[in-house]
Formats: sequence, structure tokens, C-alpha cells
Amino acid sequence: GMTEQAVEDLHEEGRLRATLRSRLGEVQDLERLMSRVSLGAAHPKDLAALRQSLQALPAIQSLLVQAAAPLIRRMADALDDLQDLHRLLDAALVDEPPHLLREGSVIREGHSPELDALRSIKQDARRWIVDLEARERERTGIPTLRVRYNRVFGYYLEATKARLGKIPAEYQRKQTLTGGERFTTAELRELEEKILHAEERIQDLEQRLFVQLREAVAKELRRVLQTA
Repeated sequence: GMTEQAVEDLHEEGRLRATLRSRLGEVQDLERLMSRVSLGAAHPKDLAALRQSLQALPAIQSLLVQAAAPLIRRMADALDDLQDLHRLLDAALVDEPPHLLREGSVIREGHSPELDALRSIKQDARRWIVDLEARERERTGIPTLRVRYNRVFGYYLEATKARLGKIPAEYQRKQTLTGGERFTTAELRELEEKILHAEERIQDLEQRLFVQLREAVAKELRRVLQTA
């Protein structure tokens, strides 16, 4: 019969194989992903899939180094684990990017000081709008006065018909509704301008940064294909 050592070795090899199989399962089709990258067709989810695949490489390498077959061990030694590329993707991309660029936050905070600054302008202006609502309620004595937003009219103050007598002279009428009126003020227009301007610039910048990231990844095509 087999020696205990031989049985143990077999078990060990079985364990190694199972672990390796599950680790390899974390790696998506690198060739397909890289062809999308080099064609400039890769979207944020593709780069996230590439990042996840590269994350598994060091573990795969350390499992392969333990293999009995010399050929596999030699391959393992020669394997480029591409961790510099993983770090680049990880620093630039949010944890769960949307499928499409225009769906919003793709670039991680801390990657671009310019983007972080624009995002904080947008956050601040939103907070100022909340403050403005509270101040205007206080000033007009209309507790139900609301600042609202929609795509067509932008930001506006809304008051019900019953409260229109309390509206200050400097409110400019924006739209009349059956139940009330919508107004704007110089301050609200200025804040709206800040938010919309920041949003537009954020979109442009995210687009540019994403394309730069994709181009940086495309430059590593040969290395990734070799590892694949």
C-alpha cells in the first residue's frame, strides 16, 4: 500500500488544486478585457473586473510556487504579478464603479485634487441651499417654504397660495402653479450656478481622468497578455 507520507502528499496536492481553482475563478478573461481596453471601448466595470483579476495574482503565484512539477514552478517564478497596475487601478477607481461613465462617481476621492475640490464646491453649495431654506423660512415667517429642484426649472423656492402675502418684494416669480408659486432670489441663482457649473466640470474631468487611466492600462497590454 501507499505510505502515509504519499497519502498526505496526495491530500496536500488536492487541497492545493482546489485552492488554486477557486483563485483562478476570480480572474476574468484578461485577453477580452485588454482588447476592450486597447480599443478604447472598456467602461468602468471592465476596469473594475481587471482590477479584481489582478488582485488574485500574488496568491495564485504563491500557490504555483508550491507545485511539485518543476515546469509549473519555473512558470510561477517568471510570472509578472502586475501589482503596480493593480495599485494604479485601485487608487483611481471607486470600489463599485457604475457601468457607464455618465452615471456618476467613477474616480476615487484622493486621486485628483482638482476633482476633489470641485466635489467639495458642489457639497458646500448644496449645504448652503439647505441653510438658505432655513433662513428664508425664518425671515418670511412661512414655515412650509421649500427649496426644490427639477431639471427644467433648476432650483426654486415654493410657497402655497395661502402664504403668498408674506413673500418679500425681492423674490422673483419663476412659475405659477394651481396650489402656489415658485420663486427665485439672487442668492439662490448664484448657488444654483455654482452647483451646475461644478457638476458640469466634474463630469468633464471624470471623463478625462477615466480615459487617461484606460490609456495607462493599454500601455501594459504586452505584460498583461504575457501573464494571461
